[in-house]
Amino acid sequence: SGLLTNVTEKCLDLEGRSKHQNLRIVGVKEGKEHGQNLSDFTAQLLQDVLALEEKPKLDRAHRVLRTWLDDNAPPRHLILRVHHCHVLEEILRKVAKNRNLTFQGQQIRIFKVVGQRALFFQVEPF
Repeated sequence: SGLLTNVTEKCLDLEGRSKHQNLRIVGVKEGKEHGQNLSDFTAQLLQDVLALEEKPKLDRAHRVLRTWLDDNAPPRHLILRVHHCHVLEEILRKVAKNRNLTFQGQQIRIFKVVGQRALFFQVEPF
């Protein structure tokens, strides 16, 4: 049981570290990228919406997997990984300052992705 707990803890830690530089963008309608590479589209979106000096370098970007419901279903979330930590911090600072973000007339929201361990992290009392 101790070994299983240890392996589980290590897996949760690795999951959290792999998601450390990930962001989730909610509210971007499907097809807005018009066939453009999703990483390039998302980098341009971030630059435009947050008034960044340059497009952020992204390692990857994709939409969350989900079965297609219908045209009236809410759009799938965008998940992206920012290459540089300082750029991620700048993005998060700008998001914190401006909660009313819009893209092509639609309100969007940007969140930092956290691993499962961060959701259940308990602080030890002093």
